[in-house]
Amino acid sequence: VPVLIQLIDHPLPEVREFAVYALGQVKAEAAGEDLIDLVEDENGRVRNAAIQTLGKLRTKKAGPILVQALANPSYDGFRGSLYHALANIQAEEAIPLLIEGVERPPWFHQNAALNSLFQIDPDTCFPLVYEALRNKEYQIRRNAVILLLRSPRKESLDPLREVTEDEDFETRFYAKQAIRLIESEDK
Repeated sequence: VPVLIQLIDHPLPEVREFAVYALGQVKAEAAGEDLIDLVEDENGRVRNAAIQTLGKLRTKKAGPILVQALANPSYDGFRGSLYHALANIQAEEAIPLLIEGVERPPWFHQNAALNSLFQIDPDTCFPLVYEALRNKEYQIRRNAVILLLRSPRKESLDPLREVTEDEDFETRFYAKQAIRLIESEDK
């Protein structure tokens, strides 16, 4: 691990990127704080590696810089990685930006924001999940149904019933499964 920590300062970005991912692979939690500065590395691949690894290591101290990066338009290409990392470290300070992210296309980033918000604060997320059931993108509707299936609640029955006739087979299928699960738990 000490050699890998030294390599994160190497002049070649490929070496820095390798070292960052390697630290994540060996779960070198002690290295988390050393990686925080790399979120602002000049090389995008190194930045992305740092974001992902900080999330993987669940480095709580990275929360503020990751939130700052998510708010910065120059980090838009890293939104998926940022959402995932913020969820892994349970960064409650990211909730307002995650709520915004649920509305910001493309659909895969919207899903990533919704999933991350659900992981950090399900209670705040449920109204947004219900809203996502009416989204024009079937991938977002399907993801919302899967979230409701993972966390069954009686109050989800009516919103789920609305998508049992969805154009997307998987959305319909998972909605019916969620309804069955909730109704069976209610007996």
